[in-house]
Amino acid sequence: MKTTLFTIFSLLSLLIFGQVGIGLPANQTPTETLEVNGVFQLHDGNELFLENAGPYMGTSGNSIMMVHNTDTNTLNKFDPGSMPFAAITFIPYHFDNVSAHGLHNYDTKIDASKFYITIGGFFVLKEDGNTSIEMTGSDSHFPLYSARAFVQNGTWRLKFDLNNDRQFDHLVDIYLNVSVYYNNFLTKTNTVKSVNMNGNTSGSTSKPDGAIE
Repeated sequence: MKTTLFTIFSLLSLLIFGQVGIGLPANQTPTETLEVNGVFQLHDGNELFLENAGPYMGTSGNSIMMVHNTDTNTLNKFDPGSMPFAAITFIPYHFDNVSAHGLHNYDTKIDASKFYITIGGFFVLKEDGNTSIEMTGSDSHFPLYSARAFVQNGTWRLKFDLNNDRQFDHLVDIYLNVSVYYNNFLTKTNTVKSVNMNGNTSGSTSKPDGAIE
């Protein structure tokens, strides 16, 4: 018991007054207050708390993160720059010379079991770059465009079309702003939020299921 206490107090003293290296080669001197070369393992029921860690002012691309491996119950280093994908990726799609009937089913080849995608914005030009877009039909009781992402045969598809069976009078160029989310980083998901506005233009209701507390 005395030996254990002496070891603990010795380690604490080194942390306060100098540098400690764990698992470093014999010829390597630690350069930080605590420098560890190896894997840190958490036993069942134990937790790790970092007090007053402070804000991180760098970028994820040039940093190493500490992550908890739930399979081995160990702490491991994680380099976001080594991932083949990001937690959220922005992809601008530009479709040239699209049929006058619009874009009905474009296969992005993005795996729907791993990713979730949304269309955040769009604009349309004529194939020659002209902004004067015309279409057939005069029925104004339906929204003009329908832009959505959907899943078919395991991959995400994109659709951009005119409503009510209309079509453009010419080939068009379609620009879609698409956001791709990695499912493993989506810790909260929401059910459909249905709100009856009772004819009003403003209102309030309960927050979504996954909203931050």
